[in-house]
Amino acid sequence: MQEGETYLRLGNDNLNIGKYQTAIEYYQKAQECGDKRQKGEAYLGLGNAYLEIGQYQIVIDYCQKAQKVALECGDKRQEGEAYLRLGNANLNIGQYQTAIDHYQKAEKIALERGDKRLECEVRLWLGNTYQRIDEYQTAREYYQKAEKLALERGDKQLECEVRLSLGNTYHRIGEYQTAIENYQKAEKLALERRDKRQECETYLWLGNTYQNIHQYQTAVECYQKAQEIALEREDLRQEREAYLRIGYVYLILGEDEKANECYRKAEKVFLKPGGKMQEEEEDFLKLRNALSNRRQNVAGEACIHEYLDVSVRIKSFVRSYVRLINYLLIY
Repeated sequence: MQEGETYLRLGNDNLNIGKYQTAIEYYQKAQECGDKRQKGEAYLGLGNAYLEIGQYQIVIDYCQKAQKVALECGDKRQEGEAYLRLGNANLNIGQYQTAIDHYQKAEKIALERGDKRLECEVRLWLGNTYQRIDEYQTAREYYQKAEKLALERGDKQLECEVRLSLGNTYHRIGEYQTAIENYQKAEKLALERRDKRQECETYLWLGNTYQNIHQYQTAVECYQKAQEIALEREDLRQEREAYLRIGYVYLILGEDEKANECYRKAEKVFLKPGGKMQEEEEDFLKLRNALSNRRQNVAGEACIHEYLDVSVRIKSFVRSYVRLINYLLIY
């Protein structure tokens, strides 16, 4: 059983530094040699790792297994965590009511157990869900509850997540200065904790906000900081995002060569194992086909519009649109 604990710890360590495939391998070993409780933890770990790389149906499958094990063992903590991750997976595939239902089940368990961390996470993710469906006031109310709990617990990591989410909410409604203030608070918290993942995320969002208020040089500087951190962490998706966003700023500025250079770097990362989410595989192929048809003048416009429609549905319009523009420039 000690072997199972060792593999779980190694899986968690690799998950925390963004080495998702390595984490998956360790969790699978823990699942094979651990006792029932360790198997449940391994299923949760696998769910978390696949969540990071966007394979949401696999997340749902593993979290349902974790939930079943938790019920058999009477492990309420594990059951609550499983509901939380099920909520996250459903949020990412646009099943918002299902996500809310799972979060509410996790919230009930958190309140029964007096688990303040789980309660805080649930309120944060309920806020994110209501933000996604444009119910911003409800989202802010949940963020305020989450922030209060994070402050009571002295949990800087969750406090940082709340600040990022508040920043995103204000960004979405066009209150850019308030968004920047929240991102800067998140940046300070991330720096205090030396949390490179959160720091990188903060710089990406700061870059987006400065871009929207036409402070392009500042936006590029933020994206470059994010790219450096992503490279250091070997986080392919964040590295790709940084290149794409720098490229988009250069497009706005009319610096096409610099834009294309950034795109080529992003595409190189995109094509690496782990450089893209599962649903982007089909997305990327549609883009290739659309632009191939465009070059051959075969129903090109219709293909491109179809591609953009798909991009909107999978919540990756900005990324996809940047790729599209850069390909149009290249070809």
